[in-house]
Amino acid sequence: MRKMKVAFFASGRGSNAERLLEGMRDGWICGEPVLLVTDRECDAEALSFEYEFPSVRLIPKQFSTREAWNQAVLDTVTKSGAEFIALCGYLRLFPPALCNRFPHRIVNIHPGPLPQFGGNGMWGHHVHEAVLASGVKWSGPTVHYVNEEYDKGAIIDHLPVPVLTDDTPETLAARVLCAEHRLYPLCVAKLLVNLIR
Repeated sequence: MRKMKVAFFASGRGSNAERLLEGMRDGWICGEPVLLVTDRECDAEALSFEYEFPSVRLIPKQFSTREAWNQAVLDTVTKSGAEFIALCGYLRLFPPALCNRFPHRIVNIHPGPLPQFGGNGMWGHHVHEAVLASGVKWSGPTVHYVNEEYDKGAIIDHLPVPVLTDDTPETLAARVLCAEHRLYPLCVAKLLVNLIR
């Protein structure tokens, strides 16, 4: 079975990207990493050195306009030959032209249930704080397709994580991250196999 060429986008630690890369290296995810795009200096950039594939930092404020940055992102991904894009803690709204170029081939993992705990500003600890403030009994990561709006793409899968009575945003975040590391590789592996067939 051939491997799909995969681009990664990250803004932080890149722990989900690392889980995906491990699966590709071990052969159970049919993907080949071809590009890592970051929007700032971040820990995830070390992954491109460890796994020996290109990385590029495209910082929006270094471009004259939003449109110029969008075009640079589109050109960079196109040049890489990527066929599929995995967001791994990437905090920028995705360029519409890139969404149109890769319909149902861009995915993200969100650290809470969607659509209730998604949207602009809902990332990281903000999600876990909102979950705890709401009083819901369950949280957990959601994998979804990416479109031009924050967290509005069709939901692919969700892994429930119980909210405990003594949870803090930090303790909940730690358990949800463990669930992310299980769910995301399984989802991406299944999606890539279906695209290859």
